[in-house]
Amino acid sequence: MVLGFILTDPISQQHRYHQFTYDTMLLGIPNFWNVITNIPFIVVGLIGARWVWKQHRNYRLRTLASWLFIGLIGIGIGSTYYHINPAIDTLFWDRLPMALVFSILLVVVVHNFVSKKLSRQIQWPVIICSLLSVIYWRVTESLGYGDLRPYILVQFIPMLLIPYFLWLNRYGKVRGWMLASLLTYILAKISEHFDAELFELTGFIAGHPIKHLLAAMAMIFIFKHFQKNAS
Repeated sequence: MVLGFILTDPISQQHRYHQFTYDTMLLGIPNFWNVITNIPFIVVGLIGARWVWKQHRNYRLRTLASWLFIGLIGIGIGSTYYHINPAIDTLFWDRLPMALVFSILLVVVVHNFVSKKLSRQIQWPVIICSLLSVIYWRVTESLGYGDLRPYILVQFIPMLLIPYFLWLNRYGKVRGWMLASLLTYILAKISEHFDAELFELTGFIAGHPIKHLLAAMAMIFIFKHFQKNAS
């Protein structure tokens, strides 16, 4: 990571990022599909937070899981706010709760599959660094040279570490739901990349709203994991 920062230039946010395929107004809602597909995040977040507080006896894990689902609600609200008016200022509120969810998910996986002691040690550094990556990007944007490198790391490092942690699986817990979540999120990122191509294929919905639906499905699998064997 250090070499990456030394050898690469800052990565600014491209303005074409805000130009989504088939941005249309329906029922008085601008960018209808990109907005409406955020509802599942809020629904899953509410259901998950309610269930966690009722079921979990482990106070610390219950707290982590609750913040994970609260962050998911934040993703739904922040992404809706962004897609109604796509811009740098609104994108910040889309990415901040995403960074929170990425970081807490990483800590939860460490807690469940690797080491409860290690999860306690890394919890706050991981969460704070993840949130700071978004704040750093926003500050650099305001200074005229936006730098997404820390935020990119926040997104993709968990995708590299989580499969390894699942493979370690020190506590022998069922990991099928977590693997399903990871694979579904990878499909979500692929859908985002092929935004226009998927619209050409379907004729009515582009890749970015499909990404929302797949990412929400990935969080359903996380919820199922908690139901199955979180402790």
